[in-house]
Amino acid sequence: FMAGPHIAIGDDGAAGVCTRPERSGASTACGALAAALKELQSGEVGAIDDPDDVEIGWLRRRLGDAAAGRQIGDLFELTMLTHDVIAGDLERLLPQVVDTSTTDYAVATGIQIHAPGNRNLIQPKNFYAVINGEKQEVVGKW
Repeated sequence: FMAGPHIAIGDDGAAGVCTRPERSGASTACGALAAALKELQSGEVGAIDDPDDVEIGWLRRRLGDAAAGRQIGDLFELTMLTHDVIAGDLERLLPQVVDTSTTDYAVATGIQIHAPGNRNLIQPKNFYAVINGEKQEVVGKW
């Protein structure tokens, strides 16, 4: 199982905007998180059930709950919070998808980074396998 948000790092090191092949000009990554950040910082959060943009509705609901009482300073911080929410949801939902007591499986979560030079990187966060019921961390073993 794989999950995680993405963020852009521009040529100048700034978060949120990068250039990508096959796209003209600079683009935002993650655009939905950048919009959610503006809403969270302004205190004016839009509709949770937005039929025209399911992703932003999910972000408003899940990140609004997770960010309650916290000041989110920048896109890096919001991306990390988003990762933690996604990873938590994945852990919560795993037993509904597989019988975790009898099934071998692996979990890989992290942050996808659209880096300068059209590179895409992954900052690993949670990488493990469960084999014969035993959890084995993968990060740091390679």
